[in-house]
Amino acid sequence: MTLSMSYPETMAMELPSHAASRKGPLVLDLFAGCGGLALGFEAAGFRTIGFEMLEDACETYRTNLKADCHRSLLTPDSELSSGSEVIIGGPPCQPFSVGGHQEGHRDVRNGFPAFLSAVKRYRPRVVVIENVRGMLYQNRAYLDTVAEELGSLAYTVDWKLLNAANYGVPQSRERLFIVGHDGSFEFPEATHRKRPVTAGHALGELAAQTPPARNS
Repeated sequence: MTLSMSYPETMAMELPSHAASRKGPLVLDLFAGCGGLALGFEAAGFRTIGFEMLEDACETYRTNLKADCHRSLLTPDSELSSGSEVIIGGPPCQPFSVGGHQEGHRDVRNGFPAFLSAVKRYRPRVVVIENVRGMLYQNRAYLDTVAEELGSLAYTVDWKLLNAANYGVPQSRERLFIVGHDGSFEFPEATHRKRPVTAGHALGELAAQTPPARNS
């Protein structure tokens, strides 16, 4: 969908549609949800394969990306696809969020063991993990453990709390990003810190296209 409005920063950030190449580097997307994290990789020319436990989310993934999504309850022993250069994912956030009582590694929903097991077995060049900011506080010791485990596999590990609003997304959404790599990496500079995109800017044309409400 293309939005046309007098807001140049928004248009400049628009993702190309279905830019993935059959020959692009392979990305394994764990705890994939509906494919939000994979969308950016596909737009940059990567091929993705999703793994997600909810069939509705898998169907959304398949519909909106040029990729398959396997319905799978991931465990440390799950067989995935070989030949990947990148593994990405958002392990369930409930163990680290305030709403989930921040039980961390003691929570049965903790997906980090499955994620780290996949990294150990498939050894991608790059690892990207997204999770809630709660990992920086009550569960900081577990974040350090995750970083140490990635470091033991010869990855250089960087992490940073990013707000989507600072990058042109019409939502204030803070998330922790953990990146393991074997070369050099820098987090992108904020593009919209001084002038965030509002929901009105992003959805204004859609509101104008909505038919008048009918009287019941």
